Amino acid sequence: APDDRRKLYLSFREAGGDEETDFNRFFHLMRKFSTALPSTYGEPGVSLFEQWKMVAALVGISGSLHHPPDALGLVGGDIPGIQRVINTVTAKGAAKAMRGRSAFIQLLGHALVRRLLDALDLGPANVVYDAGGNFVLLTGWSDAVAARVTALANEINRVLLVGAGEDPVRFDGFHGDLSVALAAVPLTEGIDALRWDLPPLDAPGGAKVSRWQQAEKRLKDSIAAAKARPFGDLAQEGRGFADLFGPEASETDEFCAVCRRQRRAGEPAFKMLDPEAAAALGSNDVCPECRGFNELADDLGHGDRHLVLSNEELDPSRTVAWQRGLHAIAGRWYTLLEVGRLGQVAGRGYEVLALDPQAFPEPGVTGFRWFAHTTPLGEDGRIKPNDVLAAESQGIVRLGVLRMDVDNLGDLIVHGLPIRTPMQTAELSQALERFFAGWLDRICTRTGTRAGEDRRLFYVLFAGGDDLFVLGPWNLMPELAIAIRDDFHRYCGEHPAIHLSAGIAVVGEHEPLYRAADESHDALSDAKKLDRDGAKAKNAVTFLGHTLHWDEFASAVSLKDDII
Repeated sequence: APDDRRKLYLSFREAGGDEETDFNRFFHLMRKFSTALPSTYGEPGVSLFEQWKMVAALVGISGSLHHPPDALGLVGGDIPGIQRVINTVTAKGAAKAMRGRSAFIQLLGHALVRRLLDALDLGPANVVYDAGGNFVLLTGWSDAVAARVTALANEINRVLLVGAGEDPVRFDGFHGDLSVALAAVPLTEGIDALRWDLPPLDAPGGAKVSRWQQAEKRLKDSIAAAKARPFGDLAQEGRGFADLFGPEASETDEFCAVCRRQRRAGEPAFKMLDPEAAAALGSNDVCPECRGFNELADDLGHGDRHLVLSNEELDPSRTVAWQRGLHAIAGRWYTLLEVGRLGQVAGRGYEVLALDPQAFPEPGVTGFRWFAHTTPLGEDGRIKPNDVLAAESQGIVRLGVLRMDVDNLGDLIVHGLPIRTPMQTAELSQALERFFAGWLDRICTRTGTRAGEDRRLFYVLFAGGDDLFVLGPWNLMPELAIAIRDDFHRYCGEHPAIHLSAGIAVVGEHEPLYRAADESHDALSDAKKLDRDGAKAKNAVTFLGHTLHWDEFASAVSLKDDII
């Protein structure tokens, strides 16, 4: 309505001043203020923001307000090996190390998308979706686009394989455990692939699909082919074959206590993380990468950090290995900066992203990015070790590990949105990200609060896409799982076909976290096997070796309360 749009305009002026000249900031203003407004052309489930974003993307490609692009293409990517890298952590008490690695991979996805946008001279509006390590960009099309994407994939995979920079602040890479799979395909359907008012097409098997779905399948098939041959193109370039298959010299007998990487001859000695970590790990020696990942986890834990993207190092004396790696990939320095230090970067043209939308728009903040960061901090401001978290339990002293994800998400998308458009795809991705990477923090704070006191009892090791991984006192994990399930049920309008399953592992406080992760994964798998062929398939939780549907689990909780 006109009055609503006037209110929107006035809120823009109040947030950004009389004139908003920074497109990136305007993009995030639109994202925050118009995501809940309906589109003007009537497509179901599509917001005014996604409508505007698609128009802005087309203008960015063609360079004209009056003429659509002559040719369109899709560029997409995935990051294979995420779980392998996160679970590389072998030491006891390594939750912080796992959190830091998980956060780095989330930042890696952001850096990868930004590098592609820069290389193709595009902007944030061209990102159809970007979540959980998967992304799709709407681009122009020529043979040069495909060649540029292939070249960038090789460049980035070389960084992930062999690292970047020099000692003592060198990013050592992941030695083949992590790669990127990129693909580019022409959008042969043209601008019709973006429309929702055209009749569907006949697909093999008699199904009806939209032109967008047809194009998206070609892209996903190309990405799958790239995933099936990781580093395949790199092996055919220059030193790529030697980097992949050459022997790694056994130069010293010193190893990182967290990831077990061997120290190279001439490399500075590995350093102790801190006395508490050293006691938990049983060693003082930690490589620069793992030290940096731990510092990243510390920074995220304080919750008052903003992500700053700059063209120069803000403080070279404090640069760590993960920053060196992201700079080699994105051409920008990534820094988590305290709110009180933002004045140091004011007026310098840097991009500042809040990790919570409530901190935007503030002066000097360009935009925001969803990033779950609930962290159990002690009174000294340090992250609580596993044994301290376990000691918060009632009854036996144990840790709980919670995994949850959406049941049958692929089938829901296929059958729930049978003639899907790119705008609907983007809306679905953003809706999931808002809940898992955004609202989850609110649930953890609410559930971890007793008598008005936030005791910081949960540690979100990963949340994004459609799943999550949380650590905390064992007896509180069922309560947290129920709170997440109930909020998600309401978030989805209590739709009976959209639901979550959960797996909770109960482990000793000194058990290696990778084993705890495996146990929670097995518990989640058991939950998804319940009544596999019945009408109530999945929609369940596994706890203490028993699998129950959520309504049955609520009865078990009630029985427990009565007994207490």
